[in-house]
Amino acid sequence: MLTKFPRIAAELAVHSLRVRKKSEIAEAFDAEDLLDRAIARLGGELVNWYSILREAVLRPETFDSTSTVETLAGGSQRLTRLAAHKRALILTGRGAWAEAREILLGLVDVVRSPGRLGWIFIDLGNVTTDQGEEIACILRSHRLLEAAGFHYKTRTVLFNLAMVDLERLRLDRAETRLKACARENDVMHSIGKGLLTIAKGDLDGLSAVVRGLPDDVAEMRVREGCQMLRGLDALFEGRFHSARTSLEDGGVESLPWVRLLNAAEGRDLGVILQEDPWGIGAAATMVERARDSGAPPDLFEDGKVTVGTALACALADAVLSHNKWLPAPERELVALRLAAAGMEGWADRIRGQGRVDFEVFSAAAGRLAEAGSLRTLAESDWVAICGSLGLSGLEVRSGANETVLWRWGHGEPSDAGRPGGVRAIPLGGRPTSEGAWRLLESLIGNLASSAGEIEGDESGETMGIVGVGESIQNLRQALKRFAPSGLTVLLAGETGVGKGLAAEALHHASGRKGAFLTVNVAAVTGSLFEAEIYGAVKGAYTGADRDRTGLAEDADGGTLFLDEIGDLDLSLQVKLLRFLDSGEVRRVGSSRTRQVDVRIVAATHRDLEAMVAEGTFRQDLYYRMGSAKIVVPPLRDRGGDILILRDLFARRAVQEAKLLPAKWSRETDAALLAYHWPGNVRELRRAVETALVEAGGNLVEPKHLPASLATTRVSPIRRWEEAHRDLRIELIRSSLERNDGNRAATARELGLSRQTLLYHMKLLGLS
Repeated sequence: MLTKFPRIAAELAVHSLRVRKKSEIAEAFDAEDLLDRAIARLGGELVNWYSILREAVLRPETFDSTSTVETLAGGSQRLTRLAAHKRALILTGRGAWAEAREILLGLVDVVRSPGRLGWIFIDLGNVTTDQGEEIACILRSHRLLEAAGFHYKTRTVLFNLAMVDLERLRLDRAETRLKACARENDVMHSIGKGLLTIAKGDLDGLSAVVRGLPDDVAEMRVREGCQMLRGLDALFEGRFHSARTSLEDGGVESLPWVRLLNAAEGRDLGVILQEDPWGIGAAATMVERARDSGAPPDLFEDGKVTVGTALACALADAVLSHNKWLPAPERELVALRLAAAGMEGWADRIRGQGRVDFEVFSAAAGRLAEAGSLRTLAESDWVAICGSLGLSGLEVRSGANETVLWRWGHGEPSDAGRPGGVRAIPLGGRPTSEGAWRLLESLIGNLASSAGEIEGDESGETMGIVGVGESIQNLRQALKRFAPSGLTVLLAGETGVGKGLAAEALHHASGRKGAFLTVNVAAVTGSLFEAEIYGAVKGAYTGADRDRTGLAEDADGGTLFLDEIGDLDLSLQVKLLRFLDSGEVRRVGSSRTRQVDVRIVAATHRDLEAMVAEGTFRQDLYYRMGSAKIVVPPLRDRGGDILILRDLFARRAVQEAKLLPAKWSRETDAALLAYHWPGNVRELRRAVETALVEAGGNLVEPKHLPASLATTRVSPIRRWEEAHRDLRIELIRSSLERNDGNRAATARELGLSRQTLLYHMKLLGLS
């Protein structure tokens, strides 16, 4: 390429040098050497031109000497002007705007090429301090570049004009110009589009733009713009910590927004910045005033509300946790002014459309908690819950494959749901209160099984172990910790708690590629145990008519689960200990040993420590296994999981045993919750199957349960007022814990004013 097309090589080298300087990314080849070799193959003014470009990129200080610039230009007037233009750009980068402006004005008088003049006017607009002159320069550059056919640069100028329109809140013109300069995969255009959505109050549109922004951007200006939009998306969603992280990386354009964030968080506003047409600084002052004194702002200027003041009110309202700071009449005036300016999104929000009504939400959410199931809640309560959050519906999805497990209402799904094993997805928009939505997500998670989401979950979140209570979550965490270690694990727990399921979960989480095999030690005794585990050769014992491998070899590379290890004979325990220490097996009747890589997981319902004290279980074997001991909790300690498991077993019975589906009465639920479950999960499954058979598709009542449960004494069902009070206590207490006791942050999360929160805390005995 260098020999045939030296100019192309020179252009490639210059471009590479510019990219390296702008982004500080190491280049894949020596661009400077390539440029020197390309220049050596060029002739005429091209040699001088690429020499000017080389010095401008690599040694800009060269342009401080007039004589050196003249030498580089080789006496050509055209190249001298081009070199002068380069010098003006270098001075602009140094901040010497006055000197750069003088050079550019001189070039305007002598340059005749419309394309070159267009570039000069762009740069002249960048160094002027007068906004009117700046706009005039941009407009003139646009006309000149369009006449010269420089369509790519015309789009850049159009973008700059659109940004000027946005700054002055001329939204229709800004939108038209942004559409005219739109290009595929143009990050700067996406930033402009994001700013337009903010100006309009289209916060859903802002979130969509933010989702499409790239994570890795080399150019600093573009990177700062992306961070600013991410910060604003988080700010308007109430995620103040994330907002601060992004806005502080958003450059000088983010500083007014940081001031608004400071006001929202109750911090000092910081340095006073020059006010802007959007009224961000005024919004910060409004938030501070509303927070400190609750006094409404002075909206009127010469008897009317300006667009800037109206937008400032909308921005302040977006970050405040209550709407009492702005009286209703003034709120409507502001909304009318915003709507007239094309900011319908802000107008709707300032009117309170979709703002969460905490009392309505709290009451309906309390009835959901009392119902214990997503499916059985009354239609009117779902209308209240979704309506108070500004949603038209709600759905629950499996995190494993995004299957919709349950749905109420209609509308396009939003991405506001949290990632995880089970996700609640808002429909028809984003929730108007981040705090209330998080509370609803948590409640739905606790009632998840009624939507069918846990069954068959392979996401790794539940590990196939059903339950949401603290004890079962602790079990999952313990299994995750020990799974990759390769240690021998002892699972302890009563009969029927699910030790086999825990062992299988441990195997799947370990990443081991071999098989998961199980042997019930209590069912295999004496020499049969040795043959079962280690294998046997032909003729080793009566009936051994061929060589056979043991489970330890079959599970090579996998896991061998020894259930009921407490029933193993003492004589066999020493052999098991030897196998655990060496990893070697010797088939019965053979003298040859084989090395295997198998992980041992053992389980027992017995008290092995007591057996060690009695001498019926070897102490050294217990220490070898008991160093990694995990206790599987009994069902009576998992009260919050009983109805979840009930629904799971009922669905399986309907699918596998073809039983008729049925609803469960509240009295039956109470009986299930009050029972002590000596047989644990296994007993619950049998009870559910029996009840479905007895009910025959009708409502399941206590009389349909097994005799041991049908006579269970249950506590009276609580009154609604008591359940509602308990829910409010739990909501406020959990929010206080998440916010380290900060009442202002708690009020924002719950969508309450600080005074309302203090009132409820005093009423509920939490103050």
